[in-house]
Amino acid sequence: MMEVQLSSLDISEVLRYMGCPAHQADQALVDTVTTCAQALVKTARPRWTYRTFSISLEEEGVRLSTGLLLPGQDLRTHLSGCHQVAVFCATLSPQTDSLIRQAESRDMLQALALDCCATAAVEQVCDEIETFLHGEYPGCYFPFRYSPGYGDLPLSLQGPLLALLDAPRKIGLCASATHILTPRKSVTALIGVSHTPVTDAKRSCLSCPAGERQAVTVDLNKLLTSGHPILLDGAMGTMLQAKGLPTGATPELVSLEHPQWLLDIHTAYLDAGSQIVYANTFGANREKLAHCGVTVEEVVQAAVSLAKQAAQGRGLVALDIGPIGQLLQPTGTLEFEEAVDIFAQVVRAGVAAGADLAVIETMTDLQEARAALLAVKENSALPVMVTMTYESTGRTFLGCSPACAALTLEGMGADSIGINCSLGPREMPPLVEELIAWTNLPIVLKPNAGLPHPDGSGYDITPEEFAQSLASL
Repeated sequence: MMEVQLSSLDISEVLRYMGCPAHQADQALVDTVTTCAQALVKTARPRWTYRTFSISLEEEGVRLSTGLLLPGQDLRTHLSGCHQVAVFCATLSPQTDSLIRQAESRDMLQALALDCCATAAVEQVCDEIETFLHGEYPGCYFPFRYSPGYGDLPLSLQGPLLALLDAPRKIGLCASATHILTPRKSVTALIGVSHTPVTDAKRSCLSCPAGERQAVTVDLNKLLTSGHPILLDGAMGTMLQAKGLPTGATPELVSLEHPQWLLDIHTAYLDAGSQIVYANTFGANREKLAHCGVTVEEVVQAAVSLAKQAAQGRGLVALDIGPIGQLLQPTGTLEFEEAVDIFAQVVRAGVAAGADLAVIETMTDLQEARAALLAVKENSALPVMVTMTYESTGRTFLGCSPACAALTLEGMGADSIGINCSLGPREMPPLVEELIAWTNLPIVLKPNAGLPHPDGSGYDITPEEFAQSLASL
């Protein structure tokens, strides 16, 4: 085990991770980040360990001298010309995770700043480790460090690499069943060692799975850059009730039991001009389907296929991902890693069914939105929209502001962010103004039709008023 001393952090780098370039940050934000950086430096106890292995390049990937195969062609190309590889792992310590979790229960902006400080810190630690390793092999050449999750190198290697390094015993670093490192602010990486100059490969977005997006998202990109509003579909639940869905029934089962209902609903929205329709998968996760006698894969496959059948090239089909139905820690009992795994199953099923994009919606907990977005990023190349649900207070039920949501979700790679459900269009302008002050991403708006009358007879806004209110936005 070796230690690295953190004395300070680059505040401009932290702001970059927050999605706010330093020249755009106001003094209040800079002060918050500076305070959080000082707290992070005081709390973190960076530790790391490494081993060096001889390697051989094989058709399936790169094999270490221990026999472990690192599969994939991207790493094989990256290490071409190298005779050895240094494998290392590093962590900021469990105390760092605790510091962030404590902030999440009282101030989400501070929690976001601490999270981004920790990200900047672990990268700074890795830079120092890389410099140290270069010094261990004088006269050699090195491509940049490479981690599971880059290119086609699978995240499932996290555990085997930690085992090779005896990391759980040496520095207390483990990997969960879903390949998430714990403590979370940690890294595993490989650095090739060559006797001859290596190709001048540069870090870029093309070295990660998102680099595959170009072919996948061309239609959505055309919509986003058209300069015109993109028309989404409307409510699904009320439409299903109008078709005869009993109160208390599971809406997601309609895909299997009443497929014609969904074909009719999707077609009606497309005929009305919708360019993106949401598949009937809002609650299609294993927690909500546990007592239904069907699998996530069966429901998602049926729902996405019906939406695509209705679209027939007239619009895109979104995999609709709603809340799990349980509160995450520390508010509830569901662990973050378990939430990621629940969402990941839905995402994989959506990809297999042919969804064009993913939509994460009706989120009140920023932690749950983060878990869902991480699942989409780690298990697909789908573009993703994320919308939160806000109360009349201007915050979500669990206290997240539009500013915190914007900084976090943009920083994690969402393609567009916004608001759905809770409020009608007349109440949205202040929320929209706060969002656009903190992000340059396209804004998604999917409001309620006003507020429902207590007797269930309708809503307090007419279709004409609804259209006029949205037009003003």
